[in-house]
Amino acid sequence: MRHQPRLHALADLDARIAKAETEVARWARVVERMSAAGEPTRTARTFLRVARDDLRRLDEARNALSGGEDDHRTRCASASFQG
Repeated sequence: MRHQPRLHALADLDARIAKAETEVARWARVVERMSAAGEPTRTARTFLRVARDDLRRLDEARNALSGGEDDHRTRCASASFQG
């Protein structure tokens, strides 16, 4: 029962990460459509960069809250894949 608040926080972060991923995808599509139409994309690219920064921060927060377990799995999978 001691880990319950942490599990709730991780669940909240997962939900926020999912929303942030949706925002990144949305702004990427906007930039793509505007670019294809020959329209200026500076403002949309700025929103895309902000959405990506938000997602990166949420990922870092999740990694810190999970005790680096996700990062460890990523490094192990990467190391085994490379060699």
